[in-house]
Amino acid sequence: ELADIMRYLGHPTPMDEMRVLIRKLDDLNRGKLNFRYFARFVRLHREKELALARELFSSHSKNGEPLDKETTQEVLSILITEKSDGGSGRSQVGIDRNKSIMEAVAIEDMAITTPVDLETFLSLAEEVRTRRTVEQRKRAGFSDEELNNFRELFNYLDNNKSGTIKIGQVSDAVQELGFPVETVEDQKKLVKSINEAIDVTSATTGVELPEGQLDFWSLVYLLRGLYRRDDKLLLDKVTRAAEKCNFKANEVADFQQIFLGALDHERRRFGEQGDAEAKMDEDNRTLPRLSVFRLLRGIGLQVDTHERALLDKQLLDLSEHPQGDIAFA
Repeated sequence: ELADIMRYLGHPTPMDEMRVLIRKLDDLNRGKLNFRYFARFVRLHREKELALARELFSSHSKNGEPLDKETTQEVLSILITEKSDGGSGRSQVGIDRNKSIMEAVAIEDMAITTPVDLETFLSLAEEVRTRRTVEQRKRAGFSDEELNNFRELFNYLDNNKSGTIKIGQVSDAVQELGFPVETVEDQKKLVKSINEAIDVTSATTGVELPEGQLDFWSLVYLLRGLYRRDDKLLLDKVTRAAEKCNFKANEVADFQQIFLGALDHERRRFGEQGDAEAKMDEDNRTLPRLSVFRLLRGIGLQVDTHERALLDKQLLDLSEHPQGDIAFA
C-alpha cells in the first residue's frame, strides 16, 4: 500500500529500499506506519531526492559556480532518468529508456533564466518532478522499455488490429511475462483482476470497452496489479527467510542496506569497465556469487579456501538462478 502511494506521489521506490527507509522510523518493528510516521517517511524520501539533486549540481558545477542553460538542461535530464529508473539512469542507456517521459516533461520548454545557482536549480528540479509525476501516473509507473515490451505482446495478441484483445487471451499474455496461471484459483483471481483493470481504465479514460475485451491501457493497469502482488510475495518471502533464520526486523533492514550497497558497487564496477556484454542488468536485484565473497570481505569476514568451497556450494543450493546469482531473501 505504501508503494502504491509513493508511486502516485511521484516517488517510485523499490521494495527493498523502502524496507530500509521504514526501518529508520518503525522503532517498534510493527511493519505499519500511521500518518505521522508516513509524513516522516515522505520527508526522508524527499531529503534523499534533494541530496541527489545537490550531488548532480555539484558534479557539474565548477567550484560551486552557477550553471549555464545547456548544462542545466543536461543535469535535469539526468535527474529525470535517475528517478524514473529507480536510480539507474546516469548513463545514456537510462536516458534512452525513458524518452517519452523526457518528451512529456519538455525541459527545453521550461523557463530557465541563467546563471542557475543551487537554489534556482532545486526549484527547477521540483518542477521537473511534478511534470514527471503526472506522466508516470498515466503510465502506471512503468518505464518506456517495459511499456514497449507490453505493446509488442499486445499487438501480437491483437490479430485483427482492432485495438482490443479478448479476456481469454490475457492468460497467455501474463504467462508470457512470467506470471503463472496454473490452477482454477489462479484463473479466478486473474478474472477478478482483469475486471478491476477494465473498471479503472474506463473510469480514467471515459471509454467503455466492448464486453469481455481489454484495450492496451487495461492490460497495463492489470500488469501493475500483478507486479504489486509480486512485490507482496517478495516481502513475504523475506519475512519467512528472516523467521527461519531467527533474525529480527532491524537486523534484516541492516542486512538489506549492506546488500543494496553491494548491488550499487557492482553496478558502478561493471559500468566503469565499459563492457556492454558484462554490464549488469539495471533492473537486476541479485548479486553474482563472486560479488557475495567481495561483500563478505568488505564487512571484515575472512573466508579460507575450505570455507569458501562450502559457502559456494550453499550459494548454489540456495540460488534460484542458473548462474547461482543470489537474491536478498
